[in-house]
Amino acid sequence: MHRIDCVIIGHNTGNFQDYIAESKSMARFNGAYRNAQINSLLLDGRRISYMDLFNAVRKQTDPAAEELTPFDPLGLASLHLASSLARNGASSVLVGEFQKGKQKLEDLLRDEPLTVAITTTFYFEPTPMKEIVDFVRERSPETKIIIGGPYPSHLERGELSDALEMILDDIGADVYVIDSQGEAALARIVTTLKSGGGLEELESIPNLLIFSGEGSYRTKRQPEDNPIDENRVEYALFDRSALQPFSMMRTAISCPFACSFCSYPVRAGDHRLAEVDQVEADLRKLSDIGVEFVYFIDDTFNVPAPRFKELCRMMIKNRFRFKWLSYLRCGNMDYEAVQLAAQSGCVGALLGIESGDQEVLQIMNKFASPEKYRKAIRWLEDAGIMTWALFFVGFPGDSETGLNNTISLVSDTAPSFYSTQIWFYDDSTPIHKRAKEFNLQGAGYTWKHNTMTWVEACDNVDRMLREIKSSLYVPQNGFSFETIFYLMGRGFSFKYVRDFLETCRDVVVAGLGDTSVDSTNIFSRLQTSHRLHG
Repeated sequence: MHRIDCVIIGHNTGNFQDYIAESKSMARFNGAYRNAQINSLLLDGRRISYMDLFNAVRKQTDPAAEELTPFDPLGLASLHLASSLARNGASSVLVGEFQKGKQKLEDLLRDEPLTVAITTTFYFEPTPMKEIVDFVRERSPETKIIIGGPYPSHLERGELSDALEMILDDIGADVYVIDSQGEAALARIVTTLKSGGGLEELESIPNLLIFSGEGSYRTKRQPEDNPIDENRVEYALFDRSALQPFSMMRTAISCPFACSFCSYPVRAGDHRLAEVDQVEADLRKLSDIGVEFVYFIDDTFNVPAPRFKELCRMMIKNRFRFKWLSYLRCGNMDYEAVQLAAQSGCVGALLGIESGDQEVLQIMNKFASPEKYRKAIRWLEDAGIMTWALFFVGFPGDSETGLNNTISLVSDTAPSFYSTQIWFYDDSTPIHKRAKEFNLQGAGYTWKHNTMTWVEACDNVDRMLREIKSSLYVPQNGFSFETIFYLMGRGFSFKYVRDFLETCRDVVVAGLGDTSVDSTNIFSRLQTSHRLHG
């Protein structure tokens, strides 16, 4: 008898050195390695991640210190899947980040769980999934492996859709859920298998691609629509310590906007909002658990504005003990909303600004302006809310003039932190339909259009890093704005985390041309800060 119905596996960060070697081997042909350079540190001739350095400094002080990763907090997708399974009478166990959780997973696989579910929130290529599948197959061959989430759904909509079955067959799972949601499908798969059914008994479940000994077949297409208020996290299922000190929550699904660089509203459907009283009930649970930071992952937490103000007033009324952070849309911001956010415990705002150039923003269909950005950033910073302004370089219409305007925006407004990277050309986004208009060619990190090439964009990203002095650079991969608050929740002071990021920024800038930095002074600088402020 199977002891566990489903083991849910979180993100696989993979082998960082393999990633660097592979991307570097293609550096002449695409911008992946240039992007890796600004998200890593070249010390003593070897590229390492931000967290590699953070953990190495800790271990010099305490060799037994636990290694930390940005994916230590339980992923929201895993929490929702486990909750959905429980509501349908199926048991589950969560394994967090795959590399860190290998021993736990190996122990679980000894008891031959019925199924393993693999989430794909942050995957753009199949290697991390294939590694997990091979690991499970080797240790528990009879366990059925299920993969869902954004990766297979995104693959179906892109230009590789004709190769979907070949790509997924190579990954090696038994069942793929091809839908933007998938919680209901996973529950039906697991309960069907639990009742003694085989893969052939899954034919009545929509949105599946099933691989069996006799080949592969698709089931009917019927998009899931799981009401957000009925599809909540059952926090009582999880150990309190697993939810502390940093937890994520969603109060909405999808996004009401249609930015031309983003496919999320297309795949997620209509914008749906949780009722404020349901959000309140869940926040009370997190507050009682002792969560220190809540990260609202909604794409546009402050839209619509009246609901956002109602949420803030609700949090003020409850006097919750936690602080919170979220994405906020500057174009929908007013002074009252900022003040309410600060009073309700907001300490961080992620701002998808993208560009400081009005013409580029119009092509992006952003419905925002540099003037609105300037006003909102100052409101937030003056209210004590740290901001992380996110940009990318090279979108159609972008040029040297656009770059100059972006640098001016950051320099003039001085957000606490900023991030920049080369634009990634995704053929499932709306801008793809205007490819002829901009003479847009290529894909991913390899592209060109009327006003810029990927090489020029990489050079412009480097220029931003060198010239911007008013704000502190924080990468988007391997260590991000949210990681700051997770580390503060783990007991590290903001002063030390900021010192760490300043040190890393200096190393990133020094290593832009693949110039190595001697680690001796870096470790000395960070150890001193850790002793004084850690």
